[in-house]
Formats: sequence, C-alpha cells, structure tokens
Amino acid sequence: MRLDGKVSIVTGGNSGIGKASAVLFASEGAKVVIVDVNDSDKDKILAKIRKDGGDAVFLTADMAKVEDIKRMVESAVDTYGGLDVLFNNAGTGGRGRTAEEEWDDALAVNLSSVFHASTAAIYHMVKRGGGSIISTASVAGMEIGFAEPQYDASKAGIIGLTRQLASEYGRLNIRVNGICPGLIDTPFAKHITQNSERMAAFKRDIALQRAGRAEEVANVALFLASDESSYVTGTYIIVDGGWTIHGRKYWT
Repeated sequence: MRLDGKVSIVTGGNSGIGKASAVLFASEGAKVVIVDVNDSDKDKILAKIRKDGGDAVFLTADMAKVEDIKRMVESAVDTYGGLDVLFNNAGTGGRGRTAEEEWDDALAVNLSSVFHASTAAIYHMVKRGGGSIISTASVAGMEIGFAEPQYDASKAGIIGLTRQLASEYGRLNIRVNGICPGLIDTPFAKHITQNSERMAAFKRDIALQRAGRAEEVANVALFLASDESSYVTGTYIIVDGGWTIHGRKYWT
C-alpha cells in the first residue's frame, strides 16, 4: 500500500476532492483524519472507509478559525500518534454577505488556513523524520480573470506560499507541493457542471472536452502524499484536462 501506516489529515473532506482523497488515502493504508465545517455526509464516508478495511475519524472544524486548525492537528496526533501528510483542501468562494466579508472569508479559509495548518503540522512531521504537505490551489491562481477577485487572489497566494514553505523546510525533509485543478465536477462547481449552456462553453476550451472527476485530482494528491514523489517539492501540478494551454477562457 502506498500510504501504509501514514497518518494523514484531509481538510474539506465532506465532499468533492476532499472526500475522494480521504477514501483513496484510507484504501492505500493511511490513517485519515477527515475535517470539514460541514459534517452532513460524515457517517457515509466513514462507513465506506471502514467497510473497505480503512481507518478514519471525522472532525468538524472551521478552517477560518485558528483555534480549530490547532485542534485539528493536535487531534490527529492524539488519535494516531503522529502526522505524516497534510492535505490542505478546504476552500470557499467567500461566505460573507458583503464584498468585504467575502474577501476576508476567502482569504481566511483558502490561504491563511494553509499557513496555520502547515506550520502546526511541520512541528509534528519533524518528529517523524519528514512529511508531505499538499494544498489545493487552482488554475484561478495562475491566470487573471477566472473567478471572483478573492478566490483568484487566495489561490495565487497558495502557490507562492507553497514555494516559500518548500524552500524553508526542505532541509527538514518536509515536502510542500500544490495542485491546480481546473473545472472539476464537484458540488463546488455544480453551477457550471449542471448547466448545459455553461458546460458547452467550457468544453470548447478544454482539450479533453469534459470536466474532471474528483477522483482524478485525488490520484495526484496520492502521488504527492506517497514516497513515490520523494524528490518533488516546491511545485504545483496542473490537473485541468488541458484548459490552461488555451489561455484565458470562459469562467462565469
């Protein structure tokens, strides 16, 4: 198994990419702490993992709150004795009612949480001899005009933070990488994937002519979490079906 015995945290694990990754990590031998502010599907996720012989727990936490982030890391260590993999996957377009609230929320959940969770996790990863930190950025963080300003800015920030953390902590055998998904068929993107007109416009600009599946991003996260990527750090992998090769395209 590719993650045999590794303790992993997956944030945003109640649905989409996070859910697919948590299930996949567990199937590959990881002990998984699944974290989300929404716990509506936690029983189904845990039941599936345990039915397949995996080991996981679910923690309800808000990644906009530093105290919840610290509790998340400590809970993983207390439950499983250490920490090897952190997948910073929680994300939002902004949950506020005003533009200012949406900006603050998106930056808190998408970017600040990556910093706080990573620095808390590194302390424990060093005790294990190293670890892997993975963060979900986005093609929206690579090019201008994909989404709302707060989303684009926060995802661009993840790319920069990934490179900085990789540079700073590589000497401690901590690998830090990002994933930049394009259009993935998840609840987060249902306003596009479930709208035939919008999907037709998107498909014209995607080389593979379809939206991606959450499992296809999870497979990349698994590679970065595993020892197969032992010489990969400070970079990001684009998982967009060939979308960004066509330059700026339809988003909203």
